[in-house]
Amino acid sequence: VSWYDPRVLTRIGIRPILSSVFGQYADQRLLQAATDQSSVTQLIERYDYSDLSASNPDRRLTPDADGAIWVDYVADTGDGFEPTYTMAYLLAKPSLDLGEAGTLRAGEVLIMGGDQCYPQATREEYKKRLQVPFGWAFNVPEPQRKLFAIPGNHDWYDGLTAFDSLFCSARDRLSSGRGNIIGGWQCQQHRSYWAIKLPHRWWIWGTDIQFSSYLDNAQVNYFEKIASEMGPDDKLVLCIAE
Repeated sequence: VSWYDPRVLTRIGIRPILSSVFGQYADQRLLQAATDQSSVTQLIERYDYSDLSASNPDRRLTPDADGAIWVDYVADTGDGFEPTYTMAYLLAKPSLDLGEAGTLRAGEVLIMGGDQCYPQATREEYKKRLQVPFGWAFNVPEPQRKLFAIPGNHDWYDGLTAFDSLFCSARDRLSSGRGNIIGGWQCQQHRSYWAIKLPHRWWIWGTDIQFSSYLDNAQVNYFEKIASEMGPDDKLVLCIAE
């Protein structure tokens, strides 16, 4: 992205103003909740991967020799093809040898922590700056790795429409709960926020703070309900876009 190009700066300056207005009067998160017809039980158990012996491969994670579960995290990837491809290439490798520091195993879950596309999120920009480089770096016939994303402010610049279309397609009842494929990863989420239950009493929460203004009521109710199911020994990792 040519950040100091006057045309780019002008578009970036206009987009936050427009998206802030639409965010106030047509909050995409409320539409997500309204079109998600799942029961309360389904909402709580939707991303439950805590059972290591689960028969359904879509609900199972494989620990390493020490019993650990590996999760990858990446954010702010969409500034240009080269850096995005480089990160996707490293994420795709089965393991990364760091010499004396040890070996990092690839995560079966990939979390994208916001701003997946610069300077503004549109379907065309997502494809050019995210989907294509990730697809070139890692492409398999049947993706086994799971992908979750939270939106940053740049993902909100179109009112979250493109983000919802790309990452939350599993909400469509005809999708059988399987979302879009990005490279060797398959999107799992139904909304722009989620709570993943992992083995060993670990949780990962991803929140959608819009423009760091507020959490919508449906999101607050969702996390309060999830929290009511957690025990005193449960451990939480919180992913937030700011």
